[in-house]
Amino acid sequence: MNLRHPIPVAALTAMGLASAWMLAAFPARALDNGLARTPPMGWNSWNSFHCDVSARLVEATADAMVASGMKAA
Repeated sequence: MNLRHPIPVAALTAMGLASAWMLAAFPARALDNGLARTPPMGWNSWNSFHCDVSARLVEATADAMVASGMKAA
């Protein structure tokens, strides 16, 4: 048997197998308890400070938020 287009056939076969494998994968299991239905929004100190949080840093951050007008909002 002489295939005229062996590469497209192999590519289609690989894509079909990959699609079948992904469709057969189990969905993620999660609790349906109503929590975190939307992503967390707002300022998150972890993005800036990681594990280096101190009382001085929290006070400086609060002062900066007040100075920028976030307290009134």
